Amino acid sequence: MSKSRTPTRAPRGAEIHMDVEKMHALYDGAASSLDNGTATERLIMAGDLAKVALRAAKAGTPLSVLSWDYGTEELQTALAERLQRFVQHGRRQVADELQRQRDAVGGTAARLAEPLRRAAKRRRPARLPGPNSTEAAAAVAVGISVSVAAAMREAAAMAITTKAAAPATAAELETAISAAGDAALLRVSVSVHELVSLGRAEEARARQDEIEDAIYSALLDGNTCDECEAMDGAQTTDLAEAADWTPNGACQGGSRCRCVMVYQLRQ
Repeated sequence: MSKSRTPTRAPRGAEIHMDVEKMHALYDGAASSLDNGTATERLIMAGDLAKVALRAAKAGTPLSVLSWDYGTEELQTALAERLQRFVQHGRRQVADELQRQRDAVGGTAARLAEPLRRAAKRRRPARLPGPNSTEAAAAVAVGISVSVAAAMREAAAMAITTKAAAPATAAELETAISAAGDAALLRVSVSVHELVSLGRAEEARARQDEIEDAIYSALLDGNTCDECEAMDGAQTTDLAEAADWTPNGACQGGSRCRCVMVYQLRQ
């Protein structure tokens, strides 16, 4: 979280045009989405690893787990495609929220505000573009694919070395490897919130001339930590600063932070 200056506070009760239920349904379904989107690639990788591990065990060859690269490239490609969707979800969220604000303002007020937006656009310097969603999501995908593949390879080694004899069948070993892949995808699915926040910040940057400010929004339920609750309502006109606020780096839940930045139209 940026510590450059003390943020102002948005007034309590300020209207926020966002679909919280839809947003958290996306996060809750992240693990299933990653699982379903990579099922074929992970099964192929598990099958190949099972064959290699069984051959190595029968031949008495030491397992060099880190040298097993089967399926990594295919798995990475599948994950990258899936992760891109979460970035785009974030962009669509902001676009929809801004449209709901326009609809709430109504025709006459919106027409009166338009000259002000054009004047603001002439006065404000353009920001330098940051990494695009393809680059950012691809970088995360590399880390995730390596993590998932490593977990599957480790499971193969454990299934061989922790038993007096090798698993009786390739299917038995494949089951152990697939289970490790499921657990790894569940752990890394928390990255989805980071990716959605990335998409939200990118859409805000693309529409910066339409946006007045950004407000930090915590859920304020029983799972909200003290750090996030203290930030709730923090307000800034600096969209680059806002992009660094969520997920909250000081969140006591670590990567499970659910806070978002909400953007308000220029009136």
